[in-house]
Amino acid sequence: MDMGGLFFCFDVVECGGECGREEKIFLSWGIIRLFATDKIDYVVRDSPPVFSDSMSLIRLSSIFLTLCLFFGLPSAAQAAFLMCNETDYVIEAAFGHRDEGTWISEGWWQIQPGQCSRVVSKPLTQRFYFYYARALSSRSKNGKEPMVWAGKYAFCTDNKAFKVEGDGNCEPHHYQTNGFQEVDVGVRQKDYTLTFRDQNGF
Repeated sequence: MDMGGLFFCFDVVECGGECGREEKIFLSWGIIRLFATDKIDYVVRDSPPVFSDSMSLIRLSSIFLTLCLFFGLPSAAQAAFLMCNETDYVIEAAFGHRDEGTWISEGWWQIQPGQCSRVVSKPLTQRFYFYYARALSSRSKNGKEPMVWAGKYAFCTDNKAFKVEGDGNCEPHHYQTNGFQEVDVGVRQKDYTLTFRDQNGF
């Protein structure tokens, strides 16, 4: 069984009346594994230290709760804009967005068939984003030109890796102009997945 992840011990067993006034509390230790999916697996393990003071249990519970809240809740770093490739070809993609009033285009992300690339790795702050992509193949399966995902919104691109501020005057700065498609991710959406398929390219 895969035991990767973060481990904690927490499996409380209380004594009955025979423990007397001290109400000694024994902890039989188990392993708890926390995932980003909020799933928890329990595996019972060996024997334990002994706590004679119930305050020790309270302190332990507080620490455990804090760690659960910190590691168990979805992190902002998990939010993202993903581009996924469901075609049979390697895709090269560029991304356009607005950042503090400035238009920015950047690329290229090479996305293998069946794989995804994370182009934004923080919570999304805009409703509209833009993309341009092309299949890296001499011909598509039906003999037509390689698939291209393009649109009417002009952004600067380059043949090599690039990040360009501004969406105009590309050629004087030795860039090319390409038309990007717009994608509406919705209001207050923190993550989004854009999927390239054979039928949505042209």
